Amino acid sequence: MNDDGHDPARRRLLLSAAGAAAVALSSEPASAGSPRRWDRETDIVCVGSGSAGLTAAVIAASLGNRVLVLEKGPITGGTTRKSGGVFWIPNHHWLRAQGIDDRKSDCMRYVCRMAYAERYRPDSPTLGLDPPAYALLEALYDSGYRMVDRLRELGALQIAPFQMWQCAQRDRRRRRRHRSRQDFGAQP
Repeated sequence: MNDDGHDPARRRLLLSAAGAAAVALSSEPASAGSPRRWDRETDIVCVGSGSAGLTAAVIAASLGNRVLVLEKGPITGGTTRKSGGVFWIPNHHWLRAQGIDDRKSDCMRYVCRMAYAERYRPDSPTLGLDPPAYALLEALYDSGYRMVDRLRELGALQIAPFQMWQCAQRDRRRRRRHRSRQDFGAQP
């Protein structure tokens, strides 16, 4: 296992197995007398129904493709479901419509600090990241809003603001009320 938590030996094993399976499937003789019958034909298969898989499916369908989404879980959402569907993409339509100036320099400092806290260096041109990692996060700012805006245009995404600090303030008020009720013997 290397420093970033990936096991190159396992990856090579999986790639070898996938290659062997592809060779086995492609080397099966085709029989002219018995054509294969499929339950469904599709142009695009999206594996997983989280935000990435469903975004890919919506965009592919909007371009006229027949799309099939596969999900191993009992309900849709993938890991996006764990966040309650909350996402953070900088500089999208809703922010701009609210007059919020989501400056790239501020965004890059925030994203680099959150994603790579151990590497973050504010005095570095790439904020302490190697150029490929910085470019990947920069692509989030440069292109992420286009994805949000396009999904909104297609009617596939409705955005409502979610502000974490409001939830934290609400919880603090509830705890304070609960404590004061207990202090005076009142029922919560």
